[in-house]
Amino acid sequence: SSRLNRGDQLTKQCQLHQHFNKRLEWLQQRQQLCKQLNVENLHKTRTQTPIINNNLETYIIDNKEQTDIPKLTI
Repeated sequence: SSRLNRGDQLTKQCQLHQHFNKRLEWLQQRQQLCKQLNVENLHKTRTQTPIINNNLETYIIDNKEQTDIPKLTI
């Protein structure tokens, strides 16, 4: 019976080892995806910032021109 218990222990250890390996693989994949998303978001932010600034400047200029209209023309 001690052999059977030893066999059960080895089976459980093997299952646990496989479970931890799968978990480690999943964590590594998740970490890689997070790094990739961070790089993509950083790149997006860098390319969008000038566009946002240009749009903001255009908006400010348009608003200034609209507020500069003399009251007599309204």
